[in-house]
This record gives sequence, structure tokens and C-alpha cells, in this order.
Amino acid sequence: MNILHHKSWHVRNRNNIERVKRDEEKARNEELERQKRILLAESESRITLLRHRLKGDDHKTGDEDTEANGEQTSAAGSSHLDVFKDFGDKIKTKNSEYEKEVKDEKEKFETKTGILQYLVDKESDANSVWYLDSHEKRMKLMARDVDPNDVEKQLKDNKLKTMNDPIEDMKKYLKVMKSKSEDKTQKTNKQKTSHKSSKDVLKRTETIVKKKSKKSKKSKKHKKKRRKRMSSESSDDSQDDRTSSQNMSKSLEQLRAERLERERVERERTRDLLYGKTNKEEVVMDDRLRSYNSQFNPEIARQNADK
Repeated sequence: MNILHHKSWHVRNRNNIERVKRDEEKARNEELERQKRILLAESESRITLLRHRLKGDDHKTGDEDTEANGEQTSAAGSSHLDVFKDFGDKIKTKNSEYEKEVKDEKEKFETKTGILQYLVDKESDANSVWYLDSHEKRMKLMARDVDPNDVEKQLKDNKLKTMNDPIEDMKKYLKVMKSKSEDKTQKTNKQKTSHKSSKDVLKRTETIVKKKSKKSKKSKKHKKKRRKRMSSESSDDSQDDRTSSQNMSKSLEQLRAERLERERVERERTRDLLYGKTNKEEVVMDDRLRSYNSQFNPEIARQNADK
């Protein structure tokens, strides 16, 4: 009962519940109309009876009494004649408005506490169910459903609030003060850097001049030494080149010989693995012990057996 509420055949479907309520309300109204007609007929018969009694028409009243009694019996069954029935009915009836208020208060209390829960009776509950809405409505964005006039009003209200907000004024003042302090710090830093740069430039120029003077003196002394060194180094380099070329040629020949030797050893090793060792001494056999060329199973033959 708590699943498949969207099916048309479900007992607790919204349409089915509304249909049942309509039928019940219709039956209730029909019953009330029938009761009203019965009461109206009874009251009219009583009024006519009382009028005839007041006039003093005894003969007519007897006949009319019988007719009225017959009508009353046909309409109200076997109930006896009661002149003050309307008054008694009015006393017994309840205040419908008061009963409705009590019922509404009871329903509100039960819905709040969770005793009474509607499935699809209320409009809010029906709209809250996602599968009862159309696909287009579900796929629409919430921003499209909002009225643009309401959005403009909200924006205007927000602007007014921000303008009249003292906190915003404080923020603006703090921003201005911060910008001023930053400008001051930048100016002071620039001045400091300018003074430092000028001092550094002077120091650098002085050091460069001193270094140049020292270098000029030292360069003259070292020129002669360099010439001597260059001459000696050139002779040494020529000798070193010769010896290094000889050593290189020797080392290349040695490496080539080692490579060839390794290749030869590897070839012999592979040949021994594939075909067996071939370095056995060849034994010259006697002609009398030699087997036939076309002999089958020479190892079993008596001729080849060890003696």
C-alpha cells in the first residue's frame, strides 16, 4: 500500500482518493436533502392539523387527522405524533461551526505531532512528489521561475542596505588608510634604495680604478714569464703528443687482439656444445676389428665385443 502511488489503479492514488471523497460527499448531501424533505412534510402536516383544530372543525379534523396520521405513518413510519418535535430536534442539534473548529484544531495538532499523515490529500504533499510534476517543470531552472520585478526590488534593497551600513563605511576608511600607508612605505623604500645605489656606485668605481692600476703593473711582469712558459709548454706538448699517439696505437692493437681471441674461444665453445669435442686423438683401428659398413647394431656383434 505504500508503493506505486502514481499508478491509476492504486487505492491511495490522489485521483482515486478525490473520487471517493466526491462520492461520499454526494451521498451525504443526498441523505441530508432526503431528511430535509421528510422534516418539511412532517412540519407542514402538523401546521395544517393545528390550524383545523383552532377553527373548531371537528368533523373535518377527524377526517384530516386520519389523513395526516396516514401521511405521518407513511413518511415517518410507526412514530407517534409529537407536536414539539421540531423544538426538541433543535435542542438536540449541535453547532456545526464549533464542531468544524474543534475538528480543524485536532487535525492540526495530530499533523504536528505526526499522528495524522496525509499521503496525497494535501496540495503541498502532492506538489512535493517529483514524479507527479511534468518533465519540463522538473528540468526548468529555479531562476527562470522567479519574477524579474522581484529580483530588481531585491537588488535595490541590497544596495540601500549596503549604502546605509556603517560597517561598509568603516571598511572604505580602512582601505584608504591602508593605501596611504603603503604609498608612504614605497616612497621611503625608494629613497633608501636611491641613497644605497649612489653609495654603491661610488664604491664600485673606486675599487675598479684600484684594480685596474694593480693589474696594469702586474701584467707587465707576467708578460715575460708567459712567453717563457709558452715556449717551454709548446715543446713539452709536442713530445707528449708523440708519446700519447704511440700509446694509443699500442692500446688499440692490444684491444683488437684480445677481441679476436675472445671471439675464437666463443666459437670453439659453441662448436663443442653443438657437435661435441673434436680434440680427441684419432685411434688407428686394425682391419680385423673394423666393422662392416652396412652392419646393423655393431655394438651387439660378437666381432666387435671386447676380448
